[in-house]
Amino acid sequence: MSLFMSSPPLENRRVVKRFRIECPVTVWIRSRRKEVLPEQGRLCDIGVDGARVSLNRPLRVGTRVVLHVHFANPMQGSTTVRFEGVVGRAEQRFGFEIAVHFRRSGRFVQGGRPPATDFVGRIN
Repeated sequence: MSLFMSSPPLENRRVVKRFRIECPVTVWIRSRRKEVLPEQGRLCDIGVDGARVSLNRPLRVGTRVVLHVHFANPMQGSTTVRFEGVVGRAEQRFGFEIAVHFRRSGRFVQGGRPPATDFVGRIN
């Protein structure tokens, strides 16, 4: 199976509307040595069931990830929302781009809590 798969244009497959929002995102990935590693990227768009993220490295389809999306917030600098998901599509396009299908709705991240704590226990 190839790391990158060609697929029809998104507008032909999209069931739920996504919104173009560009902001920083931290993608938490479990390494082969069972370490939880953060990868910095950019959110391209987001909807209730998933998001498209641009990264500097490839991820395989089926990889479980935790996204921390850092939305701009004029009152507090930024608001971080956590999403658990699975990579459903991976393409090489202006770097590497992944489509993540959410497993559950997002949750606000509380300050002072290590971001990977839940990730280690929940995702194998």
